[in-house]
Amino acid sequence: MSEAPHTRAVPGRLLEVDLGRCLAMLAVLAIHANAWMGRDGGGAAVYPALDRLLRFCVPVFVILTGYVLTRTAGTGRLDRARFARRRALRLAVPFAGWLLVYLAAGLLLGTARPASLLDVPALVWDGTAGGHLYYLAVAAQLALLFAALPRGPRASLALLAVAVPVQLGLSGLRALGWVPGGPLGAVFGHQAQWFAAWWIGCYAAGSVAAWYHGPLRRLLEVHRAVIALLLALVAPLAVADMARAGASGYDAFFRPSTFLLSVAVAAALWALATAVPAGARRLRALLAALADRSLGVYLVHPLVLLGAGRLVQSGALPLALEGPLWLTAPTLALLVAAVLAGALAAVEALLRLPGGALLLGERRSGLQLAATPRPSPHVRPRGPTGGRGVRSLPPSRFAEAGRPPPSGLD
Repeated sequence: MSEAPHTRAVPGRLLEVDLGRCLAMLAVLAIHANAWMGRDGGGAAVYPALDRLLRFCVPVFVILTGYVLTRTAGTGRLDRARFARRRALRLAVPFAGWLLVYLAAGLLLGTARPASLLDVPALVWDGTAGGHLYYLAVAAQLALLFAALPRGPRASLALLAVAVPVQLGLSGLRALGWVPGGPLGAVFGHQAQWFAAWWIGCYAAGSVAAWYHGPLRRLLEVHRAVIALLLALVAPLAVADMARAGASGYDAFFRPSTFLLSVAVAAALWALATAVPAGARRLRALLAALADRSLGVYLVHPLVLLGAGRLVQSGALPLALEGPLWLTAPTLALLVAAVLAGALAAVEALLRLPGGALLLGERRSGLQLAATPRPSPHVRPRGPTGGRGVRSLPPSRFAEAGRPPPSGLD
């Protein structure tokens, strides 16, 4: 049975993935832009709450990673050596390249002052230089997990049954202030974001959603209002939990409530994707174009934000960042829009340089905002069909070509 045509823009595109990448990317930009906003007056309550609300961003990227890897590879034979080599090019090269860029920026700005090369690992570990690059390390760990574990609907359910309690259990222990002794103490410290154990439940949820894509899509399509209501209930409770604990920054990712918030956001996005009509081709094309640049935007946006933020800070409207809420709120929206536009322009410019695509982990093709072609009928795959109520996954076109499937952030 072919998939309903309104679920895709063109063959090979998953609208729920494009929509998820775009929202998560905007949430990342908004979190970092929000840090520039003053905390006086109305902002003292609004901006910390907004920061916590947007903490679904990275967990949603991880959910998408599990979803996309599973949807594109299925149970087909995986050339692990080639998979590992190509994933290394897409993750290790951008990590090393941008680490040097942000280290150089830190030296120029005076925010990173290593006494010798031996101090550089500590600057990276603590997030002083290129702090947001930790996600590339997490994506690499998840890729290794994907290559090592058996694939199939039952295997994904088994992983979910183990991974979600592990993530929630670790988060609960951390919330209680428990820290193990010895080397494991680092896993619970300020560098916890580097370890896939804190994200493993989100990855498993995405993998299960891929295997049970058909039944879940129909469920979300029928119960859109219920999913929206669930998100409306979970979001304020999660924000209140983080505020009560004083969790901010990376700590806000590692609350059990953040996991629930992230799953609720992912479900709501997928439900919304089922409501987008097939005729909305320009919208679909725009989402696809932005989603294809999400990794590049993620990598370069801190530099763009630094320039834009300092321009506003030293401009003719000093109150735009520190003034009343009615002035700072529009400034925040404009700042996010400006950073997105600047980051997209920087990514497109870098892609035209030799080695730019490798540095960004992106494809060289530019943004195409023209209407997408009409969808063609879904081809019955050779992939998995096992498990009651499990729909077949799309053809394993990445595995067949020996190329790694994209992560949730690329």
